[in-house]
Amino acid sequence: LTDMEEAEGLRALFEAYEARGEKVSPEEMARRRNKSVKFIKNRMALLVTRPDVQALAGRHRLVISSCFAIDKVKDSELRQQLIDLVDAGGSFQAVSARIADASTQTKLQTQSQRPPDRETASRSSAFAQHGGGSVSRGRQVTGQSAKDAKQ
Repeated sequence: LTDMEEAEGLRALFEAYEARGEKVSPEEMARRRNKSVKFIKNRMALLVTRPDVQALAGRHRLVISSCFAIDKVKDSELRQQLIDLVDAGGSFQAVSARIADASTQTKLQTQSQRPPDRETASRSSAFAQHGGGSVSRGRQVTGQSAKDAKQ
């Protein structure tokens, strides 16, 4: 069975117990099915992931960690690239590395587009006033010892 088939089967079991008037917790279901609580909770969480991620879980077995990582990605184009990576046999580590690379690139782009904060602007201003060189807490330290700079 794929991860999604297991999830759908567990949902059906929970619903069947509920229809009989029996409220079954994930812990109790784990005991009854001889599975770990984590297994049960992960399969149930898979049922609320994005449809493209559910489709991925329906095509493969043991990709649940990748599915959860991919589901957190908001960019649909990147999410599809990650799904393609898993479809091609990519591991959870490969998916995680690709997400980290994309996150780093996004952060770098965001930082380069953001205006400098007050502290950075203040340091830049002090730097320009002192004709360049190193500036520490508004004081130029180039050519001075650290002891002199503290005064």
